[in-house]
Amino acid sequence: KATDPAALQNWLSQHGYNVPDDIKPVVDAYVAGHYDFLALKLVPGAGVQSMRPVRVTTLGASPVLPLRMVAAGTGASVGITLWVVGEGRYEPQNFPWFQIKNEDIAWNWGTNASTYRDVRAKRTADSGGKAWEMESSLSLSQQQISNALQYGYFVGPGGVGGAAASSTQDYPANTPAESDRLRQDDLDALFKGIPDSTMRVTRVRTDLARAGLAEDLVMTASKDQAVISTS
Repeated sequence: KATDPAALQNWLSQHGYNVPDDIKPVVDAYVAGHYDFLALKLVPGAGVQSMRPVRVTTLGASPVLPLRMVAAGTGASVGITLWVVGEGRYEPQNFPWFQIKNEDIAWNWGTNASTYRDVRAKRTADSGGKAWEMESSLSLSQQQISNALQYGYFVGPGGVGGAAASSTQDYPANTPAESDRLRQDDLDALFKGIPDSTMRVTRVRTDLARAGLAEDLVMTASKDQAVISTS
């Protein structure tokens, strides 16, 4: 963290971080907003497959995704999938969003595929590349989520599904037991304070155009708390 934007810019430069000129004002704005920064980079020779989960916890409820910094490493557009685990369904507050219902799509027998991707692409384009799709919002228990991460499956309203790597792959450590403990620490932090009887997992995704990265995403509790199935 810093109180002087120039100090942070200099630190990033001295430690090998490339901050594009159009991103420097964004960094300055976060400094002015008293944000803290977490700087991570891969060691030389490591690829993206070496990346591991990172958990950041803050005091209080602040359902904000800092999108402005995402622009530092993207091209004309970027795909983002966001899961929100909480007491009820959430939706974007300051971005447009849409839901694709069964009646909105058709099956193309010629290509042996549905028109789902075409509908999604058109609605995204119509929003100027700023809209988020509400894919699902399901009532799931802690055990179902844990099973999905530990065993690669869950049984929920949408049926049986999910895929997961072993904890030793996602949480490399000296022993498998330590890997399991690290994963459980993340799950404990994820579930903390949420009664099992009211837990909801909401999934939203987008293909944001670069223009859509001009502000941070704010999530808010939905007035409509209906379950959105994946089927």
